Amino acid sequence: MKICMILTNGFDPDVRVYQEAAYLTRIGAQVEILCWDRSRTMKEPQTETVDGFTVTRLPLFAVAGTGLKQLPAFLRFIAWARRYLKNRPFDYYHLHDMDGGIVGMFALSKNAKYVFDMHEFYEVGTKLKRLLFRSIVLRLIRRSIASLYENDVYLSPPYGKYRDKLYSLKNYPADEYIQRKEKTKSDVFRIGYHGAVRHQIPQFAALFEAVKDMPDVRVEVNGIGIDHEQLVEMAKAYPNVQVNGLYNGLTESTQLYQNTDVLFCGYNKHVPNHQKDAEAVKFFEAILTATPMIMQRDIGMGDKVVSRKYGLVVETDNAEEIQAAIRRFMTDKELYRLCQQNEIRDAGQYNWQSEVAVLKTIYQ
Repeated sequence: MKICMILTNGFDPDVRVYQEAAYLTRIGAQVEILCWDRSRTMKEPQTETVDGFTVTRLPLFAVAGTGLKQLPAFLRFIAWARRYLKNRPFDYYHLHDMDGGIVGMFALSKNAKYVFDMHEFYEVGTKLKRLLFRSIVLRLIRRSIASLYENDVYLSPPYGKYRDKLYSLKNYPADEYIQRKEKTKSDVFRIGYHGAVRHQIPQFAALFEAVKDMPDVRVEVNGIGIDHEQLVEMAKAYPNVQVNGLYNGLTESTQLYQNTDVLFCGYNKHVPNHQKDAEAVKFFEAILTATPMIMQRDIGMGDKVVSRKYGLVVETDNAEEIQAAIRRFMTDKELYRLCQQNEIRDAGQYNWQSEVAVLKTIYQ
């Protein structure tokens, strides 16, 4: 069985995509991932083998998160994918995210069999934009052999009418790359954020202000995204804030969380993708590594943090609330240990190995 995955990032690596490709390879599939490398760190398309599957990258420069400015490069990627796939037979295509789905809509034949993999919820922006995105997603679900969802909102109207095509695949991390280990000792209390940095400037600004006069606290941000350059500049005004760049989520996550006392989960609660039943990878990484959270109030993840006592909830764009939460964790050692114990108690519920088996069901 030959499967082609279409991915609109550079796979550097994309942890969820890696986990899926590795699993399909282990059960006997031949997997190739076609990537749009927006960073343009190379001049020509490149192919490499990663743990038994193939990754082919096309460099077309664009800045992720800049909307229509990326359109020319996106259209060139669609054209390239269409040419590339024309004479290369695959049994199935696996379209990651809505933009990967759009590539499939224009690059594949009408008879192509594909799985649509929804990593998140896409109805964001203006009313017109949300309606457009909804129509695209509904079309992709309708024509797919199966569609994977992370957010349970897809079980509700209007998506729920295609329930026979919908299969859950949550953003659980695999214990192959992230394990719970005892926190390293430190003279300072460490607040961490590890993941994509985009559309959270007010939240990071509040965090940096919260720790400004707390010399016994250090903030470390790891990851890249549209906000990275601005965050680097902002951090220069705060001696106890460090903003790093890209990290390898497959090899460095365990150590990052070992050196993190509390995970900062600053989400904009007005963004639909953070509402309802949305659950970010970082939410599960914190649980699996027994790292208490400071989470945004009044979103689904915040409700779980409160009910299951995984941490504290605040308005993450409010420096005073963030500072109060940090001080509470620092002074109330029993609270901190309780949050860790609750995360350890529930970690087994978020098991990637059992969750990913849905791919075997679909492709068989």
